[in-house]
Amino acid sequence: MIEKKKLLVWSGGMDSTAVLLNFCHSNTPVDTLYINQSNVDEGKREQEKKSREVILKAIRETWKLEWKINDYEVCIGDISGMGVGLSQPALWMFASAIFFNIHKYESIVFGYVRGDDFWHRKHEFLNAFNYTFMLYSGRNVIPHVEFPLEWDTKEEIVSNVYVNNSVTREVFGKIWTCEEPEEGKECGKCKPCLSIKPARELFAQTIEDRIQDQTKEGQQPTTEVRGLPGD
Repeated sequence: MIEKKKLLVWSGGMDSTAVLLNFCHSNTPVDTLYINQSNVDEGKREQEKKSREVILKAIRETWKLEWKINDYEVCIGDISGMGVGLSQPALWMFASAIFFNIHKYESIVFGYVRGDDFWHRKHEFLNAFNYTFMLYSGRNVIPHVEFPLEWDTKEEIVSNVYVNNSVTREVFGKIWTCEEPEEGKECGKCKPCLSIKPARELFAQTIEDRIQDQTKEGQQPTTEVRGLPGD
């Protein structure tokens, strides 16, 4: 294992994928960890798996990284009522901490952003997490936890990450967010679907504006929107 490698808790959604892309841009060694919760909709987990596979394939084919992204998975049994809302970050933090304690990473990274349910209670969660981790590990040390997007909104992430180049634009079209998919398609009604809608509209409008500007200047358009979920 490369010294000082980070561990990113990665669902394949917009926020954690933005963190992964930023690490690739900066050539920061990172592995990814998916928290597989059996009590979460099976269709959602299947779509997230497909999304992550496509995104990793695009990254590996495009960036000539000096290190390998190892994609791990931790399976959690059926815990009724857990893993949604504010209970999700608690479950994810402790599951990743167990993995972290075994494999000795430099830090655990989460993609929570400003406005998430967790954002307003971050310090309380961290205090409880640190104390419980010391009890669990039997060591007077705590993991270094990072939230690189904690002050960003989803719209800011779109502007700063996903419209930068063809790779990130392509990846944006593969992101899955729906909590309650219907026959393999996003429901368009759950909270994640509704929260990402403005970001997708901003993404599409930004690309359209660039195409119009390039056309006016007599250039061949080099940006496009394709493969968005639901298309």
